Amino acid sequence: MVVLALVPLPVHISPELCKCTDAGKGVAVWQGVLVISSCKELQVFALPRDIARGGVCGPKRELVHVRTLGGAAPMEEFGFYDSGIMAFTEGGLLLVTDRGISFRDVEHGTVHVIDVFRGIHVGYVAARGTMKNLRGVATRKSLAAVSCCGRSTPEVRVFANSATCTWTAVRVIAVAGCCTPFGLRFSADGTRLVVTNFSKSCLSMFCAKHGTFLRHIALVPEGYSV
Repeated sequence: MVVLALVPLPVHISPELCKCTDAGKGVAVWQGVLVISSCKELQVFALPRDIARGGVCGPKRELVHVRTLGGAAPMEEFGFYDSGIMAFTEGGLLLVTDRGISFRDVEHGTVHVIDVFRGIHVGYVAARGTMKNLRGVATRKSLAAVSCCGRSTPEVRVFANSATCTWTAVRVIAVAGCCTPFGLRFSADGTRLVVTNFSKSCLSMFCAKHGTFLRHIALVPEGYSV
């Protein structure tokens, strides 16, 4: 993707569906659907079919709201404080990190698996309460990586998805010398995993298969343009 080639689109979302109080931090797009985390809910929107054409002349269009997810079991306890980060799997299921109801209540932190097209909850990536201080999530093919806090150091846990939608933990990558890792992404070929390292002002790259550290990628200093 070439960032400079991106074209603004004349669309907007109703402010009522983008509440700021205890808001989530996630947004995800997959096959004509856009999802955002807001407060203790997920808002699902349909993207215009002509969105791929780029800048469309005329007044801004409000995105069509499809449904709100949350408030009903097992989604009644969404708590997106510093979480609510989302990523679609290759099969179109949405993974959402959920720290807990509030800053002090993180013991039931989990990663939800949601079918936004049918509006139903279909499970969890790991058992509720087994990950603390959940932040980001990334997917690539059958893998999902989740950033969280381990017993003594920040870490990324990698899970593999089976044909029956059962998630199995396959490795833990320790991110030493880093504050709780937030953003993370797999490389296009799925062989590497890149994690934001706030304390070192860089990105840290790891081998996705073995979890070994590969190298740091320096970030452009704040205020310096290229």
